[in-house]
Amino acid sequence: MKILKPTLRNRVTLTVLVYSSFVAITVGMLGYIINEKFEESIWRSTLEAELNSYLSYRELKPNSPAPSSGNLKIYLSKTTRKDDQQLPLFIRKLTPGLYDELYTDSHAYTALVKDVNDHRIFMVYDITHLEQQELQLAIFVIIGIVTVGSIIIFIGFWLGGKLSAPVRDLAVQVENLNPEARGESVNCHHHDMEIKTIVTAINTYINRLDGFVAREQEFINTASHELRTPVAVIAGAVDVVNSISNCPESVKRPILRISQATTDIQETISALLFLAKEDLNIKIEDEQATALDKLLHKIIENHEYLAKDKDISIILLDIEPTEVNAPTQLVNIIVSNIVRNAIEHTERGKIEIQLRSKILVVKNTLSSISSDEAAKNYQDRVRNENITHSTKGLGLNIIDRLCSHVKWKLTLEQRNGTTIAELDMNPKN
Repeated sequence: MKILKPTLRNRVTLTVLVYSSFVAITVGMLGYIINEKFEESIWRSTLEAELNSYLSYRELKPNSPAPSSGNLKIYLSKTTRKDDQQLPLFIRKLTPGLYDELYTDSHAYTALVKDVNDHRIFMVYDITHLEQQELQLAIFVIIGIVTVGSIIIFIGFWLGGKLSAPVRDLAVQVENLNPEARGESVNCHHHDMEIKTIVTAINTYINRLDGFVAREQEFINTASHELRTPVAVIAGAVDVVNSISNCPESVKRPILRISQATTDIQETISALLFLAKEDLNIKIEDEQATALDKLLHKIIENHEYLAKDKDISIILLDIEPTEVNAPTQLVNIIVSNIVRNAIEHTERGKIEIQLRSKILVVKNTLSSISSDEAAKNYQDRVRNENITHSTKGLGLNIIDRLCSHVKWKLTLEQRNGTTIAELDMNPKN
């Protein structure tokens, strides 16, 4: 069964249909009641006049038989006789009163029964012809109601279309707006003040959004240059200092910390700019393939300093030659932060790293986080913006968003005192 769509046009048509049906039914019921009351009044006055005429005639000729002519028939019966066989069957058991529409042998009758002295008089009038005319009139009325109702429905449908045309036109224009384009607007081809107000409000909102997007793009372009430049200068200065052969040991340690901080801020800037740019859906092409197995060794080497003052051993298990179709910079950010989080949340024990079938698994045992904190699942950590992250590295929510752009899946779970981070780099639909 096809259900009508809840459009404005259909609602207007349905409203007109319901209203007209209610009016037609109400008028029809009132007409029927008034007609029945009017008929009863006419038959009562007519038959009582005939009865009085007959009684006057009977006073003059008491022994004369009851007259029977045309459609009117008069029957007499002793009031003491409950079932007079001489009377027609359909009036034998009638008590005094007026009876309308008595049917027998395809005929319709109206009857007035009245007790006079010791006789019960039955005034019976054949109204078959009148009932047939009334039936024909009712059929014509029904046909008229259906015709008028159809016209009203058509007018309602047409009127609904006229009323909803501006709204439909506005909806189509809004639907066809391109989120990627700037400077678009909605045009008003109608003179209704309400539609003009809506169009003005929509265009004002679009202009404000365009302004926000323009300012955001300007900020991103500016930040991309203004943030990277000083960091590059610092990194260059660190390289110059490191190139000095007789550099004092007291200077090397601060320089090492500056170098590590510079690397951290470069990764953070790159990750945030990836997320902030308009083209977040990165195009994966063959020339973007990254050798993850080689990159993984470099990442571990770059983060060994974090485990220098801890009783931690990093163990590489199965490391298969693996290439992933993603930019090297993005892969480096994601994997680096997974390794960094494992080292930072482990005070002692071992960290096992495995790479097989494009799935990177990092396990760190004897985690220093509390049991209550370990019980929280990965989804809660991603959604909760108030989670306290380490001062180094990116939050898991940002890493999860980066993974979603390349259709990877990152999961984190706690199992028998071991924290397991699993990065599935097989693209998910």
